[in-house]
Amino acid sequence: MGTSMLVEHKGLNCLLRACAEPACSSGAPAAAEGSMTLQNAAAHSLLYLAQELQVEWEQREYEHDIDLLAKTRIGQEEHDVTFVFDDGTRVTGNREVIVAGSSVFDAMLEGAFQESEEKEISIRDTDPDAFRVLVNHFHNGDLYTSVAASGAVFPAEILDILLQTLALADRYMVRRLETEVKELICAKYMSKATVMRIFEVAVLHRSDGVVRECFLFVLSGQLSLAEASPLLMQMVTGRGQEVLDVLHNIIMHAVAEHQQFGVFARPESRPQTVKLRM
Repeated sequence: MGTSMLVEHKGLNCLLRACAEPACSSGAPAAAEGSMTLQNAAAHSLLYLAQELQVEWEQREYEHDIDLLAKTRIGQEEHDVTFVFDDGTRVTGNREVIVAGSSVFDAMLEGAFQESEEKEISIRDTDPDAFRVLVNHFHNGDLYTSVAASGAVFPAEILDILLQTLALADRYMVRRLETEVKELICAKYMSKATVMRIFEVAVLHRSDGVVRECFLFVLSGQLSLAEASPLLMQMVTGRGQEVLDVLHNIIMHAVAEHQQFGVFARPESRPQTVKLRM
């Protein structure tokens, strides 16, 4: 009954605000302690609500297992443009192929910019391995072969490259690559140890689908309450309304899924799980 009243009287918004409210930083230790207590209570309430709604994170299967030792064809086209990075690394590609793959590169290499006249282009503040994945993707059209060509060995290295590739795909507006990277990250690299790192990159680049997956992972019982509660607080504290809206929509979607059975009906009369997709 209490949970039903919570949703029916829009207490969910109050819970979200309480969970997202940062503690006082100085000058009033007692107030800060009280604020943290309220924030913890709000986080626990949201997690219990998600449990009652049986919100579930569905781990997807990715089509390929990345064989990092695989030798890949980077493309047989003539490489007529070179990208030079801060550390001196050089990545080559075919200008026509790259221009066809990105409207941003099209404007850079074929428009009125200085780069359109140059064969060597300086790329600042960018990871060369992630950029190589981007360029290889243009030539191969396949994320599997592109990441395999990066030379990364350990899962943490691969995730680092994928997150930076996600940022590059957003910057250069390569939407198919962006979608594939999201799917691969959520299928193979989401865990207690990585969820916050993935979440931060997703928020920075406004990747609502990945933000949603991170919330679902924390809400769905993959972690213990003691593990999930601080993560949830960290995910919402001081965030913009866009992030809170994603969490709000997850809960309300789950409520809507249950309404045909009566809000918070007895367990035997409602679905076993609520699966939400990107």
